[in-house]
Amino acid sequence: MRVLVLGLFVASIAAQQPEPRVSTWTAPGKGEIKLRFTHAASGPAPFVLIAGAGGEADALAKALARRGVTAACLADPTLHTLAAADGLLRQCAAELELDATRVGFAAVPGGAEAAMNLIYEEEPKGRGFVLLVTFAEVVEGLRADLPLLVVGPRDGEARTRRGQREVAWQASLAGAPVVFAEAVDPAATAAAFLAARLLPEPAAAGERTVDETWELARAAADRGDAKAAIAWLDRALAQQPQRGSDLAADFGFAGIRSTPPFGEFLRARAPTGELRLAPAAEGGQRMTVRCKFTGATGEPLAGVAVDAWQTDALGIYDHRRDVEGPRLHGSVRTDGEGCFVLHSVRPGGYPATMIPAHVHLRVHGGKAREVELLFADDPRLTEAFAQRMVARGFGVVALDAAGQGSATFAMPPAR
Repeated sequence: MRVLVLGLFVASIAAQQPEPRVSTWTAPGKGEIKLRFTHAASGPAPFVLIAGAGGEADALAKALARRGVTAACLADPTLHTLAAADGLLRQCAAELELDATRVGFAAVPGGAEAAMNLIYEEEPKGRGFVLLVTFAEVVEGLRADLPLLVVGPRDGEARTRRGQREVAWQASLAGAPVVFAEAVDPAATAAAFLAARLLPEPAAAGERTVDETWELARAAADRGDAKAAIAWLDRALAQQPQRGSDLAADFGFAGIRSTPPFGEFLRARAPTGELRLAPAAEGGQRMTVRCKFTGATGEPLAGVAVDAWQTDALGIYDHRRDVEGPRLHGSVRTDGEGCFVLHSVRPGGYPATMIPAHVHLRVHGGKAREVELLFADDPRLTEAFAQRMVARGFGVVALDAAGQGSATFAMPPAR
């Protein structure tokens, strides 16, 4: 198993935790290859070769060591020295108490270019690598067969956040599965992400955090194991039920999104009153729409399940040709007033058609009905068509300058 992570990390390590053991190692006969090890408590341990040095690398190395993964930092890496260090660490794994079958890569500022060159020299296939990137300059190197994770600080500067979102947006256009996360401690988040993929999957939840359990679910989804992913998600949501509102927008589960078990799980775990359909990194105009559902006599349809799905801002359901079904989809339950709030991006209309842009909504409770959310200012939406659709239970929203609005869906009597 090999995992690649490229990223920018911020140190935030709890002072009360014991400091991991640190050592240096110069490769025999290779004086230019000097590694700074931050050791896991016991070995042989999986290891991550970090391209680059400094505060970001140290923060990630310590976070990894505390999770049972040894980190080896290579300062000022080049394609030659990084590839040589990779080979030497494997050769000397027994001496260094490393597990050469479970290897990851990471890169911090100054090491991203060498790491990117290394993976393209090796031409990895399938889902064996994971990218965690924050730099716009690697956008052109993204590959559709490499899943992408973008992690950034919640209080990061605007320029950095725009770069992170640009990377994620370009990756989605390339067809790469995208996860975007904002974390108080990006180093810890990235370490949990790596540890979930490098360490043997434990049998019990133990004392791990919700984030760590969530990463185990994502790792299972990477393997296409929907049953294991759902089991870990059950544990995470038992600890933090409100996180279910973010599940639909988490592309870390792209590998199992189209499977019936995961679809049933989304519906069974549907949050009440609020649905985040598009992740923070999704390109396009953000929108927040309050959707209200009423019955034939005007009574609120409280507590009913609603499935939602839509295109992206370009009018495409999924850019990956081998994936069926929409990329942006999820489930929610209405609150006591028959409402839920939809957080997403404004969908684009289907390319080369005159069909108005819309969000599909399947309303359960008795006989399921399919309606749509339409947009009042859509040039493809004529007044006559809008009136006919509203009579069928569709809703029309007029978004304000901030992308906010509301729509009512009045269900006609069942036929």
